[in-house]
Amino acid sequence: MPQLPSLYQIKPAFQRLLLPVLDFCLTRGISANALTALALALSALGGAAILFSDAALWALLLYPPLMLVRMALNALDGLVARRTGTSTKGGMIFNETADILSDLVMYLPLLIVPTINPSLLIGFVATGVFAELAGLLRLIRNGQRAYHGPLGKSDRAAAVVVLTVMVSFGTPPGWLSGALGLFIALHLVTIINRSVARLTPPPGA
Repeated sequence: MPQLPSLYQIKPAFQRLLLPVLDFCLTRGISANALTALALALSALGGAAILFSDAALWALLLYPPLMLVRMALNALDGLVARRTGTSTKGGMIFNETADILSDLVMYLPLLIVPTINPSLLIGFVATGVFAELAGLLRLIRNGQRAYHGPLGKSDRAAAVVVLTVMVSFGTPPGWLSGALGLFIALHLVTIINRSVARLTPPPGA
């Protein structure tokens, strides 16, 4: 089964852009776990902004830059761990747990947006969690994590950015539901791919 396109495939290029920031982190002694924790905190901040502003326009428009920073931190934590030789099983578990928690605290607050179908949003979040768990199960079974698309972590973040922008521009509920339905379907394909597709070395490994 061919590997479907995913934003994860451009990770090496994205990491190269972050090299100046990586040097700063190494110089200042910032740990990989600290970057992971910061990404989780920023995700919680984004979700809190939605909840406490009652999904105000400014809070919705905060998601794109916050998501970009979160993805940068997610890329940096792995780079720092490899450069400093501090990659550990405990660190990996913390990283994977923080990624899932970041999704939950950033995406579930969108349930208060009146034009978003709550059942579809919960389905989107749940299938996203299952997609990540499917990748981790391959690690347990085969010793290598599966990163197959088409809707991995980075793609899911981009999908939520698209969703929040659509809400910001007053997109009708039917279109939002259609987008969420498409994202759920792509998650299901991702789960299947991560469960059965041939494993390949991750980009930037």
